[in-house]
Amino acid sequence: MKIKVIIEKVEEGGYVAFCPELKGCMSQGATLEKVKENIKEAAQGWIETKMQMDLEHIVKKNQEAKIPSNGHRTQNILINPAKFQLAGV
Repeated sequence: MKIKVIIEKVEEGGYVAFCPELKGCMSQGATLEKVKENIKEAAQGWIETKMQMDLEHIVKKNQEAKIPSNGHRTQNILINPAKFQLAGV
């Protein structure tokens, strides 16, 4: 997966990096190598957190779903989010 990263040199020294596609994902570093390392770690954490939040939302929605009252009995279904993977990530 490729993510666009913008790196800017800071007048006071060091670098700042951010990923425009990942809202709020940014980092900094004293050297160019360090800022690249830091933004990669920040982006990975951002993506992992987003995936977990999305899966929790899907599971919650599925748990709240109700079967129409047309004579069928209601059954709760448990979904294990650990068994899901998002395509393309």
